[in-house]
Amino acid sequence: WWHTPVVPATQEAELIIFNSVLQDLINSIISAVFLLVVAILTMREKERRHLFYVGGTLCLAAAIACVIDAFVVTKWMRNNVKSVLGVKYETKSSPDQVPS
Repeated sequence: WWHTPVVPATQEAELIIFNSVLQDLINSIISAVFLLVVAILTMREKERRHLFYVGGTLCLAAAIACVIDAFVVTKWMRNNVKSVLGVKYETKSSPDQVPS
């Protein structure tokens, strides 16, 4: 009838974390697209209504913040997946950290 799969506690916690990160990523993308559409539509009203243009500019800034959030979340998710899988990865060092 109804069967829930038996998942060890550590894997279940990893799935919950992965699921919440994926939901955050999808939310950021949908929000960015919506804000971008609103920004374009309101910025077209520059000649008639000045405050619409200001609101459109603020929507554009919020859309950019959503895109940055999505980038940071995917970078964090990739690093966590690599560490769970046991893949060794190196971070790029800055010029002041190069050994002499």
